[in-house]
Amino acid sequence: MTTPMTPQDALFRLQQYGKRTSTWSTATYNDGTEKALHQIATALGAEAVSLGLQVDRLNAEGAQLRDRLAELEALELGAVDGRVSAACGTPGHPTWLRSPDDTRGCPWCRVTDLETERHTTNAALSDAAEALRRDRDRIAELEASPPFADNTGEPVLAAFAQAVHSESLDYAVKYGHLRRSDGTTPSAETTRIAELQYEIVQLLDNAGTVTWTDVLKMMTSSIQAEADPAQLRGHLLRTAVLCASWTRDISQRHDSALPHDPYITAVVDALTTAGLEPTTHWTSDLELDPYDDGPHAGCTTMLNAYLDWNGTETAAHEHGFALLWDHPAEQWQWAPRAENGHLDSAPEFLPKLGRYAHPDAVVATVRALTTGEPLPEGHAPYWHEADAVKTAVAAWAAES
Repeated sequence: MTTPMTPQDALFRLQQYGKRTSTWSTATYNDGTEKALHQIATALGAEAVSLGLQVDRLNAEGAQLRDRLAELEALELGAVDGRVSAACGTPGHPTWLRSPDDTRGCPWCRVTDLETERHTTNAALSDAAEALRRDRDRIAELEASPPFADNTGEPVLAAFAQAVHSESLDYAVKYGHLRRSDGTTPSAETTRIAELQYEIVQLLDNAGTVTWTDVLKMMTSSIQAEADPAQLRGHLLRTAVLCASWTRDISQRHDSALPHDPYITAVVDALTTAGLEPTTHWTSDLELDPYDDGPHAGCTTMLNAYLDWNGTETAAHEHGFALLWDHPAEQWQWAPRAENGHLDSAPEFLPKLGRYAHPDAVVATVRALTTGEPLPEGHAPYWHEADAVKTAVAAWAAES
């Protein structure tokens, strides 16, 4: 029985067969048979050598992998250098070594938590920066405006200060003296109540339903929770500003008609009929008269009116615009509104729109401001029904 040839023997025979051709038959070699066998043997021998080298390399790599696997198995099965292996079970998180008394959790889980915390912190910082920017802009506006300024930039009547003074005298008589204890009750509970009141006002303000009473409750809850005298004084001053604004708002909701109300009412009616109803409009007799340069300048008031469009119905002005009417001025005025609702710039006179221009002319002007078209040319016609209004305004001015 013939013994099977080993791969090593086969390679040796192929190499022998390919080394010499002198012993081969000239006839068969020359006719191609021996030559073909020679070429086959040479090619197979070279391939066998190459495959042998690859097998050796794979064997070496396999040995390295077995050594590494043994190291990993040692980590999973027991202690290494006095440390023990630990795993959190989260897919993708490898096993790690720690000392037996180390109770800290998975470092990869901690990295994930820190990244999440970083994103949350960055978002909070971004929100805080935006709020700080808004507060900074608002403070700059307030600093640039006269004390107790309204949305036209004019200071509110100083009579408010006189009214406060009169009320304080009445209280002094009623209660005997003006020095009392604060009566505040700073505590964790009152602080939390103040925080909740603030959050409530913010929610109501965002919804557009906040009232003066809501804001006053917020202010008084802050006063109740304050322990620092300087901070308490600041809360009281802000509450005084709030009361001044509230008082002014009440005064503007006058029950009796003002002399110029019929004209402004006619204008608003015409605008409404034309589909251009103002977002807000009011008349007042409380504004200081900036046109008065006589001996009583700064103490006299004027009749005025304010109409605005908040921007949702305007194409030319992103945040809308306002029309203003002052009884001492010869023409109407207008100004674009800023994002915060205040006027973005000092009002400009509308030379073609006289003090008692026909309501239809006011409609044409508002339509042009709304669409961004050129203002109407030519002077607006006079509203003849204004004769009675002019007489009433003149009588009011003479008595003021």
